[in-house]
Amino acid sequence: MEDRPVGEENLRTLINPDSDVLTGLAAMHHAELPASRVSRLGLPYTTEFYRFGASSCDESVIAVLADDGPAVGGAFVSFNPAGLTSRLARHTRLIGALIRNPVLAGTLLTYEFISLGKRDELNPENDPELLAVFVSADWRGRGIGQVLLRAVEAATRERKLSRYIIRTEDAPTNRAISFYQREGFETQRTVNVCGLPFRIMMKHL
Repeated sequence: MEDRPVGEENLRTLINPDSDVLTGLAAMHHAELPASRVSRLGLPYTTEFYRFGASSCDESVIAVLADDGPAVGGAFVSFNPAGLTSRLARHTRLIGALIRNPVLAGTLLTYEFISLGKRDELNPENDPELLAVFVSADWRGRGIGQVLLRAVEAATRERKLSRYIIRTEDAPTNRAISFYQREGFETQRTVNVCGLPFRIMMKHL
């Protein structure tokens, strides 16, 4: 676990925090990102997902805490996203969670089949990918997202990597696009997966 000041006395970041903080992050992910695939597998699996990320050599979990209280924001980044699904299958109960959710399992299998020929469109260089970033509803608009990105970027630089990507829905109502643009991300491409358009954005460090 790593503790870093972030410029305000009442805020701090934790890299790969302890179990209690990870449990809180999983609950926040589940509440703030209910449509994500991880959330749809249920809160127990979301908790397992975050515990895996904090223990993995290829992933990092980042939490922002305020006033020594619970986490107010979190992020999950993979530095080897091409192998993430296979690592999850080996080290978490992903298969069991999918069996308990056959509708989602069918959607994921369809996604895998359709995207077989499109891997290069999604992330041709296997760049680090910020897979989730979220802020508690009570703390939105207070700079927590920027704090999380700075921590992700510090972790990326520590690995001698110079860029990372995010994937976000390409829709006019998606306010995340303008946030990422303000933070220096540039659109690399748009892709259509299972009928949904996604924008791949990259930031050079």
